[in-house]
Amino acid sequence: IGWNNMEFERMGWADEGDPAFGANAEGLATPQGRFHMVGDQVTFWSGWQEGALLSAWDAVKSIDRQANSR
Repeated sequence: IGWNNMEFERMGWADEGDPAFGANAEGLATPQGRFHMVGDQVTFWSGWQEGALLSAWDAVKSIDRQANSR
């Protein structure tokens, strides 16, 4: 059963179909100095562990680039 069909789980995550979603998610996922936002909510895989892992992996790569650019 899909989460969207569970009675008390409706509207539990972002709406990727919203026209503003892509720009907002990209803004949240873009590092602000040393601060990195991660999670499924900043990907097109909201509500899925894969989105959270991909987001975390992107943050780790960004941190590595920042740390090794000196």
